[in-house]
Amino acid sequence: MYLVSRYANERELGENFSSWRERSRGASTIAEELEYLDVFPSAQEAPDYYVDYDQTGPYSAEVGQGDAWDLKAFLSFIYRSRGPGYSASAFLR
Repeated sequence: MYLVSRYANERELGENFSSWRERSRGASTIAEELEYLDVFPSAQEAPDYYVDYDQTGPYSAEVGQGDAWDLKAFLSFIYRSRGPGYSASAFLR
């Protein structure tokens, strides 16, 4: 959002992104300005950073019942479509 907002606010009438980028001291300068996006706080430092959109609690890496069912149905479909003698473990390799 930072880059899009900056381009929208600073561009001249009819100026494309490439022209604006060069006028703004080039891609390397813009990349340096965006380096702060490479730093992630730890979960202990900023627990709110790790809350999924539309959620109220911290992120959890657990697979929900719907997710597991979808995976099971998918693997079952693949297994059945391969025919007799197909090894499910071969599919997972």
